[in-house]
Amino acid sequence: MPPALLQLTGLTRCVLTPVRRSPILEYMGHNPRSMWFLVLLNGLLLYNAYKNLTAVSGLVMIAALIGTYLFHIAVHELGHAVAAFAVGYQTTAIVVGAGPRLISGRLGGVDVALHLFPLGGYTSHRGHAALASKPGFWAREFLVTAAGPLATLSLTLVSVFWLNDFGAIDLKYDVGIRRTHHIGSELAFVGWWLLVINLVPMLPNSDGSKLFAMLFRRRQAAAHRDALVANDILQTQRIDATAELPAETFGPLSGLMKGMVLHGKGRDLEALALLDSVNPEDLDPTSRSALWSSMATICLRRGDLTRADALSLRALHETDPPTPTAQVAHAEVLFATGERAEANRLFDAALAIPGLGEETRESFARRRTIAARM
Repeated sequence: MPPALLQLTGLTRCVLTPVRRSPILEYMGHNPRSMWFLVLLNGLLLYNAYKNLTAVSGLVMIAALIGTYLFHIAVHELGHAVAAFAVGYQTTAIVVGAGPRLISGRLGGVDVALHLFPLGGYTSHRGHAALASKPGFWAREFLVTAAGPLATLSLTLVSVFWLNDFGAIDLKYDVGIRRTHHIGSELAFVGWWLLVINLVPMLPNSDGSKLFAMLFRRRQAAAHRDALVANDILQTQRIDATAELPAETFGPLSGLMKGMVLHGKGRDLEALALLDSVNPEDLDPTSRSALWSSMATICLRRGDLTRADALSLRALHETDPPTPTAQVAHAEVLFATGERAEANRLFDAALAIPGLGEETRESFARRRTIAARM
């Protein structure tokens, strides 16, 4: 391969690796094609809108446009978070953008992160398990899902009617024309564009796809509900009623969740027997990772270090990026084998993932302390 092409390939990998490992890919269903679809659409938009700008003016306009996108996405995700709070859910994380992280922290018990590339965002909630059996579940889900597009629409309308002359930028085109662009106009333009992308039911996990499923594909919507409830249970491992749920309630996930609950209660022999009976082929990659992680932790407690190591490695490599539970399970095994530096690195990586929630974060911290003392 020519040296120039090798350099270009290396540069591309340096830029795209943080995007590929961003939590946004998990939100998109581990489907990178969704991301590339957004990159292509927005790239064509940029080219057609600003192809005649001079180099300096073009950079200014692209920077302003990226900032406008990120602001719109932040308002959109905040709409989801406010609606979730109103219906009784607990928001655990708000992530804006993808790729290299610019800012992150905790605000009111919520993990907040801002990334460089405006390729979407997500808001994660808990509380579905406690409210799934109560009346009005679909109304709550519809309100929370629709709140994001409504927030985008509201900001767009405000931009159209009140902010058109805000933040003027004077730009020069290669053809010798000078024009003034306004931030309000950019906000309105980006808002309409994002509404189209978000509401057309074509991208996995887009708001349009979820709303369409709730209205016209109830079986698909029911599967989405079960996945939300399962995620709550798999993370907390403390909902005792799960052990009495019939298998058809959550399909293939039922055995995994019952085993996780038994494991959380300390009934490891029963949990291991039940988890061993689960067919991994019936589970999605994230659930398979949870299966291997739980079995690895139980085997480690019982002194079977060889099997614990093999299972924790399977969990770690089941998804890309690895789930925080898989990282912690393998870190515990590494502590047991004396590889303390790598174990601490995995614990740090798991604790830095947005959306863990206070209970899970404290649980991981306790497991780290116990593992380090063994």
